[in-house]
Amino acid sequence: MIQKYTIKSFEDIYSIGWLLTGWMFRGQADAGWRLESKVERVSASLDLVGPNDLERLAVERFQREAQQYVHHVPDLANRADWLAFLQHYGGPTRLLDFTKSIYIALFFAIEGSSRDAVVWAFNEGKIFRNLAAKTDGDETVGAWKYVQSHTRINLRQRHGVHEPGLLPVMPFWMSDRQSIQQGVFLFPEDLRQLAQGDQNPEGKRHVTFEDNLMAEFDLSAAMLKCPPTAKCIDELTAENLHQDRSIIKLVIPNERELRVHLIGELLKMNVTTRSLFPGLEGLARSYNYPFEGYEASRIWAKAFKPQMFRDSSEIDSTEPEAE
Repeated sequence: MIQKYTIKSFEDIYSIGWLLTGWMFRGQADAGWRLESKVERVSASLDLVGPNDLERLAVERFQREAQQYVHHVPDLANRADWLAFLQHYGGPTRLLDFTKSIYIALFFAIEGSSRDAVVWAFNEGKIFRNLAAKTDGDETVGAWKYVQSHTRINLRQRHGVHEPGLLPVMPFWMSDRQSIQQGVFLFPEDLRQLAQGDQNPEGKRHVTFEDNLMAEFDLSAAMLKCPPTAKCIDELTAENLHQDRSIIKLVIPNERELRVHLIGELLKMNVTTRSLFPGLEGLARSYNYPFEGYEASRIWAKAFKPQMFRDSSEIDSTEPEAE
């Protein structure tokens, strides 16, 4: 159901990305960070009882006041789009950002990271199959599957129904940045405050994003924290095995040579801050990773150089030397 692999080269990313069609990806700068939404972090920092009320109040205020700054806003009944709208401008929501591109996720994982980073890969197709089972409906295809997801969010919100699980969200009212970054979100269905008791003595524990994740994929906390490790790339790319997995955790070690190699390849693909953040913000941030600088300091380590460009002294020989 879940597996971990340590990235050794850009070729690993390419092989995995080619295989995982219909998956969604999230890059995080620290492999030790939890999967946690902003509204959870903000409510914890303010020592609030739980994130539900904070998110509800933020959305209500945003719906009243956003029209002061923009002329076109989502329909009031479309909760998913309002959450995405609020998320885009840094507000506290339950949404967790993902992308359809493993390369964009990789860039966000290693941009400015000073620790082992991570790219999470989630099987979006499996989430939609679960959704079809929950709603006793047929599995939808294309954009209609997001319509089904949005409908469930609106109905459950209206009727106050809570059940742990995840729903993919792709806003109908997308910002330019979300579109460029191939953005998609995961919506945890339940963030309720838990009843006070032995497991919640102070009455401050709520259903977390990771609780929803474990419920969606039937995972244990121990498995999520310490997933089985694949020793070689073939274990991940074996035929059809990727269809049975729910989550793959790709760890990128904090090694200078590897980071230079990965950033250099992404720059060549035009996956940069300048391309991902349109406007002056992206332009200014792009100077942190100048292409010329990476070319000048490029490390032609044997592990990263394509076979055809290695000279004879770099090629391992298994033949014994003649006596």
